[in-house]
Amino acid sequence: MKKGWLLVGTLFLLSGCINSGENKLSSVNRVEVRFGEEVKSTIEEPEDVEQLVDILLKAKRGNLVREESYVLSEPLVYEFYEGDQLVQTVLFNGEDTTRILKGGLCYEVEYEGISVSEWYEKLILP
Repeated sequence: MKKGWLLVGTLFLLSGCINSGENKLSSVNRVEVRFGEEVKSTIEEPEDVEQLVDILLKAKRGNLVREESYVLSEPLVYEFYEGDQLVQTVLFNGEDTTRILKGGLCYEVEYEGISVSEWYEKLILP
């Protein structure tokens, strides 16, 4: 559990949602989706990676979610790689991709089109 919170506190590099990492994400070729210690899937198809990056680049970090209005869950982690090098990490509160974690706080996510979870369901369940 400590490892998960260390991840929350130190690896989350995004600000509203991944706009600050746009240059880093230009050459991403793989995304690993993790829940806890388990790798749920690895996404390597260039079209799929590009779609995910586009969804997150258009997303906006919304209001801070008050602690009493949500239950903090094990983070759902999206790790973006260039080759074998981790270049960006996105943490969601559990499997709820409308709540993003940053600096130990939870924020709402406002998507322009489909959400990350809707995209993922289409990808995994055609």
